[in-house]
Amino acid sequence: MPLPLRLFLLVCAGLTGCTPRIDPSGWTASTPLAEVLRALSHSGAQPPGFAPDPDQVLRGHELVFTGRASAPDGSARSPLSAYFVCVDCHLTAREQPDQAHPVDDAARLAWLERDHLLLLPGNTLAGVTDRAAFFQGDWASRPGWEPAAGVRADLRRAVRFCATRVARGRPLEDWEESAILAYLTSLQWRLGDLDLTANEVSTLKTAALDPARHSALVGQLQTRYRLALPGTFGKVPTDPAGGFGLPSAPNPQNGARVWRLSCLHCHGPDGASATHFKDRPKDIAELARRFTAPGPENLYQILRHGTPSHPDRGSAVMPGFTRERLSDAMIEDLRFWMEQQGTSPPPP
Repeated sequence: MPLPLRLFLLVCAGLTGCTPRIDPSGWTASTPLAEVLRALSHSGAQPPGFAPDPDQVLRGHELVFTGRASAPDGSARSPLSAYFVCVDCHLTAREQPDQAHPVDDAARLAWLERDHLLLLPGNTLAGVTDRAAFFQGDWASRPGWEPAAGVRADLRRAVRFCATRVARGRPLEDWEESAILAYLTSLQWRLGDLDLTANEVSTLKTAALDPARHSALVGQLQTRYRLALPGTFGKVPTDPAGGFGLPSAPNPQNGARVWRLSCLHCHGPDGASATHFKDRPKDIAELARRFTAPGPENLYQILRHGTPSHPDRGSAVMPGFTRERLSDAMIEDLRFWMEQQGTSPPPP
């Protein structure tokens, strides 16, 4: 390479303080957010290095959805877990209409129902590579889960922790870990996911040409999605008969949605749980009695804190729902709807 050209490239690489020009004219709704952030001199929530190739993405998809995939050499491997696959607890799609802020229960449930999605205990995997932290809030202080505090800022370590501690599976092989990260990268946010108007996209492209505005643009973009999703362990009512004692009346329509979109996902005929619920009014009403049952069989207790492992069931447990995943009002809606089933006339 001629010396003058080499010096020119060094200068434009920023070694002498010159900021390389970027060309945002090609940015579209399908442009990855991480690519835009890097162009704006920001590394993004996760450093580069998860660049997927199609074979890795395919293997990662298989691992996330089925819990197993053939190794790159074609050999078979045992399932990652005898109990769960990733999609038992996590969606792979956007799960609410507002990316940046919590929405009310009715709006969130309507969004899930409209898009034929589920209400699951884990945060969605969509956009996970764009987050800056994992296992937030009370998860880091859960008894026996102290290592969670060390994986907050590292997606790779968070995936390992989830596979072994949460799913109660075996350690991931290197190629499995890389494949899962490749698939997760394919779920990264794109500009079109940030709900930018055409005018806002045009303004972004123009402003990106000015390096002095890059920092402000990064901040503006990051207000359109959440860098971390909190997890708050809810409490069980002190008086189960009276429930949470919320000021608003229960919404049975939301309760029916929770039953269909959440309970039956795991406890239906094809669910991950060995405990199957009968989707019949009299059986639902009978199950509702457990909201006032004592001890670990109490449904408030189970929904909030999950179930302990049992020797006759191996290590499989039901994970609890944080308040962000299942609000107190949703639980009361579910209880009210379930209890109603005992008084509803049978369908014609």
